[in-house]
Amino acid sequence: MLESMADAPLPIGWDMETTKGTTYFINHLDQSTTFHDPRLIGIAKPSRKKPKVTPPKYQRDLYGKVQCLLANLHLCQEDQGELQIVVSRDTLLEDSFNLISNLDGVTLTRRLFIKFNGEEGLDYGGMSREWFLSLSREITKAERLFFSLDKKGCSYNIHRKAPKLKNFESYFYFIGQLIGMACYHAKLLEAHFSPIIWRCLLGETPNLSHLAYIDPEMHTGLEAVRDAEDVDDWDLTFAVTEERGKKKKDIELKKNGLSIPVTNQNKNEYINLVVDHYIGHMIKPLESMKEGMNMVVPSHLLEEFTAEEFEQIVCGSQTIDISDLRANTDYTDIEESSATIKWFWEILGTMSEPNLHQFLHFVTGSTKVPVGGFKHLCGSKGPLKFNIQLKKTSGLPTAHSCFNRLELAVYNNKDKLKSDLLYAITETTGFGLQ
Repeated sequence: MLESMADAPLPIGWDMETTKGTTYFINHLDQSTTFHDPRLIGIAKPSRKKPKVTPPKYQRDLYGKVQCLLANLHLCQEDQGELQIVVSRDTLLEDSFNLISNLDGVTLTRRLFIKFNGEEGLDYGGMSREWFLSLSREITKAERLFFSLDKKGCSYNIHRKAPKLKNFESYFYFIGQLIGMACYHAKLLEAHFSPIIWRCLLGETPNLSHLAYIDPEMHTGLEAVRDAEDVDDWDLTFAVTEERGKKKKDIELKKNGLSIPVTNQNKNEYINLVVDHYIGHMIKPLESMKEGMNMVVPSHLLEEFTAEEFEQIVCGSQTIDISDLRANTDYTDIEESSATIKWFWEILGTMSEPNLHQFLHFVTGSTKVPVGGFKHLCGSKGPLKFNIQLKKTSGLPTAHSCFNRLELAVYNNKDKLKSDLLYAITETTGFGLQ
């Protein structure tokens, strides 16, 4: 009985760590540590002997804050039952939107089972990760007009034309639901949103400081106007100049704006109109996104997180640390000291960044690293390390992303292993049965 309980998942909000051969347990909800296994409370009598050592003190880092958030989410939602989502890859956005947007928050917290039409795989976590990843890519496609890249091409802001789209509020509400679901189910999105979006999802209202993420020069200029004692001779009018293709165009911020000078008396109105010109179109879509997200994740549970932290929770990290992955890898039927494994790690260490993300997607269903690093990779029932297993037959490397598992045959040639691995990670799509 005790042995079977010790193999059971830990209660929500708990972790287990081993330091110098000693195992202890971490309770993120009350920020404490103990040697007593929470799975055995009420079953095994605690020892009356006073331990000679005490467990390490609790450290409040981002990972701990995330575990506390997840525990509170699961405690406040009645997440019983299953939610089956059947979609086609060709109509992924439409299928997902038609189903998810009509569901309530409790239903969205149920155990996810994703199925892609025409694919035989069973969802033990990998297909769910694939669904979140693929859907986040779909919503940021340029032709959707939901989001547009910033001037540097690094992050997405809400597209200026988004509020003119049919049913735009419903679609942005759905995107908010998707963010909330990713947070609740501990899945990662590939959504390089601007800090404006993350900050507003946490309750901020679009304002002058947000303009720095869209047009840094304009933001600096407006701050100078705001702080200046006298702007009467700055030769400013109620208009902004923008590049449209190869031409520059003056856009009036109010009727006859080009003829209205900015003065000490009206400069605050001018600043507000400029900010509204660049950010005003984002307000309603952001309100819809926030409402959809809060259906799944109540706003009061996010109060202790910064925008940067919340982005990490939803999107993970793009940095793939090979040494961290190697330190958190298990092996089945193959020795870490074998030539095949040595060559594998050498090959991974020389891969380009795009290939590394393709590899991670191949073996886990996601291109991102979770908060806390690879030791916190998850399967369908909780933490599950990356595993390399001996493949009994020859052929290309295969993966089971639901189990974070890579299967490798024994190789006698490093170059052959490299070419097979690269082919597998770049040419394989879809799911089959294990």
